[in-house]
Amino acid sequence: MSLLPPLPPTFEAALRDVNAKGGQFRLAAAVALGDAPQGREDEARAGLLVLARDADPRIRAAALRSAARLPHRCLVPLVDEALDRVHPLTLDAALELAAALDVEGRSRILAALRSAHRDVRFAAARAIALSPFEGAGRALLDAFPDDDAETSAQIARALGDLRVHEAADALARAASSAHRVLRSAASFALADLGDLRGVPGLVAALDDRETLGDAALLLAKLERREACAAIEAQANRLFLPPLERAIVLGALVRLAGHADAERKLARMLRSLLPTRRAVAAHVVVELELRTMLPAVRDAKERGRLPREIAEHIEDRIGGGSQV
Repeated sequence: MSLLPPLPPTFEAALRDVNAKGGQFRLAAAVALGDAPQGREDEARAGLLVLARDADPRIRAAALRSAARLPHRCLVPLVDEALDRVHPLTLDAALELAAALDVEGRSRILAALRSAHRDVRFAAARAIALSPFEGAGRALLDAFPDDDAETSAQIARALGDLRVHEAADALARAASSAHRVLRSAASFALADLGDLRGVPGLVAALDDRETLGDAALLLAKLERREACAAIEAQANRLFLPPLERAIVLGALVRLAGHADAERKLARMLRSLLPTRRAVAAHVVVELELRTMLPAVRDAKERGRLPREIAEHIEDRIGGGSQV
């Protein structure tokens, strides 16, 4: 029995396997047809039109994702069918195809944002954030807040990602929601807009391991020195993952010139573990920590930090000033 994964089928084999009895062959064909040779795209689309209607949702999802790499008007019905026949495995793939189909596809995404199905609305908001287009911000704002708090949270994140400043007041109201996930999402979105009404929510998000790093990073970028005590409490936690530890240390350096945090971040830069060095270097650049440049040079001279990375950091922040 071989432990090696099977080789992907050739294009000719994939075309033959569109109607194969074995589901594994149809699945492989659905993936392979997305890499159609130049001049044979129509043949690939014909096969994908069949596979995107397969009884197996895994095969339908793979076919929809491959179809997104070969966009054409003939594929629009696949989006409509997938949005009518809602399945968690195919929903994101159908909206990915819609995003690739220009105007006709975008109209389907906007319609999905108004769907009666909560999962469809949620996925549509996520699809817009991943592939924004003209008019999407207005549509998101019109849909906010949603009757479902989780969907509202997804729309809030998308509004922040797209920098829809007109949403600031609505997001500020959502930041005091009784629903924790919505409060957090609205606070992060406000921070993306540079609106300080999200700061209390960011401070609260420091207590959640999943949002700790992002919250500390935004508080540092927003220059919220009043958050130093809350950030320092997180820096003293045991078993903090390296990325989150580097971020909270970097936030303390940026906000307060914290000497102990600076020493600990410098130790991470010259750590024997590559992961710790990498995340520390990333934080130094992301937060523009010019006071850490001597530690960067020291790590370079010790041979712990690769010369090209150290010189990149110096080029990025060495000539500017720490905000």
